Amino acid sequence: GCGSSREHAVWALLQDGIRAIIAPSGEVNGEPVPAFADIFRSNAVKNGLLLIELSQLQVNRLLVLIGQEAGLELTIDLEHQEVRVHTGDEEIFVFDIDPGVKERLLEGLDDIAISLQSEAEIDRFEKTHNCFLNRPSP
Repeated sequence: GCGSSREHAVWALLQDGIRAIIAPSGEVNGEPVPAFADIFRSNAVKNGLLLIELSQLQVNRLLVLIGQEAGLELTIDLEHQEVRVHTGDEEIFVFDIDPGVKERLLEGLDDIAISLQSEAEIDRFEKTHNCFLNRPSP
């Protein structure tokens, strides 16, 4: 928790050098509870911040490992959807991610770049529907 769902919260995290956040997902009355609120998740994706949800047990294990070894390093492999903890015996935690979000982050795409992937179709639509051609000038 950074305490805000506004885009500024994500910007602040990125400006501080944070590129990914790992948090535990939970359960209430047998129903899954996401680790991140929808607005924060959306802003994170749009700005290239990777949000990883692991189980509470996995996060607890990560915390134990971090507490046992100063300077412990881990690697996040988005392509294989793995968090690798580099101890004597490497531990791997697998995470799920929406395929569209994964592609967007791997390709470094923002909303404009995603729209421009369909530029030919947009141009064709505009020409077919006479968009913007006969607008009165302001």
